Amino acid sequence: MRITGGKLKSKRVTARDDRSVRPTSSMIREMIFNILKHGRYLGHDDYRPDENPSRVDGRVVLDIFCGTGILAMEAISRGASRAVLIDKNPEVLKQARMNAQALGLLSECQFIRSDSTNLPPAATQADLVFLDPPYHQHLATKALQSLRSEGWLKDGALVVVELAKQDDIPVVPDLMLLDDRVQNKTRILVYQFLLK
Repeated sequence: MRITGGKLKSKRVTARDDRSVRPTSSMIREMIFNILKHGRYLGHDDYRPDENPSRVDGRVVLDIFCGTGILAMEAISRGASRAVLIDKNPEVLKQARMNAQALGLLSECQFIRSDSTNLPPAATQADLVFLDPPYHQHLATKALQSLRSEGWLKDGALVVVELAKQDDIPVVPDLMLLDDRVQNKTRILVYQFLLK
């Protein structure tokens, strides 16, 4: 797999030979970052791409069910300031750390071993969250609830969820669904966290 955009474009990220890890394809990553760049989100009705080229620039990113870490590393490549990567499998987290080291991103990344559906209290709040749980296991709603209850989301944060096309769409208080797209067997949902 290769980073598809930004300062690290074409740099390689490796995955373990493990069927439990399903890295996000380059086509889906391109789609996600195009949605982030061109979407109209609440509080951004006057958005003009020529004045604000990326909603990733300077952001704190959270990548839960991180797997290889490619979504977080792609975000840093495209301008995010730092990333927190979370996975409960220590071997998977070790691989993500190795990828960050190979790309020279260790200083921008923090790694936490945790169940993504039962997160620890947040040490920092994220502007942008990637959530890519295993397909067909109904984990997205629990993970979103945990993000919300443990204080990981900054007001206005965007949350990108990758699911199988036929998986249920999560509904969680304070998370407004703003975008829903299907590409082949994958569904991409974009939420915005808005405190009332």
